[in-house]
Amino acid sequence: MRWAHVLGTMLILHAGCANAGRAWTEADPWYHAIDDDVFEEWQDVEFAPVASSRVDEAIALVTEAPAVTIDTETAERLTEGAWDGDEPAVAVRAVVLNEATGGFSVQTRERKLWVRHASLGRRAVPMKRTVLVVSLAELPETVYVTCSMAQ
Repeated sequence: MRWAHVLGTMLILHAGCANAGRAWTEADPWYHAIDDDVFEEWQDVEFAPVASSRVDEAIALVTEAPAVTIDTETAERLTEGAWDGDEPAVAVRAVVLNEATGGFSVQTRERKLWVRHASLGRRAVPMKRTVLVVSLAELPETVYVTCSMAQ
């Protein structure tokens, strides 16, 4: 079972080979590869994607820092009513390759947050910025922002 977990995690982390090479044409500055022990236990975090009509507004909130605390009203507006988190809301950076064929995963460990998007595709594409609203009691010290694509 341990080998299955190791192999699965390696595939997620290194699935950047769409054709020959990486899945992206250029890494976005928001991309922050994880340098932590991915095999330690991470806890899932409640989150909601920002609505496509609110992405520009949300990006403006996280230009200076990868995560910022926002009030419930802002979280509800950015997610167009999809937010119902119990903890204080935090807007966090995210990057995607092929949003239509993938999904997000958000996890925390200690005061670290790992935001990742995995998708499917057949050719390298540019990374695209987006934002998630995450349920966290306090701002993370480190935010890892990754994306991958499998064929």
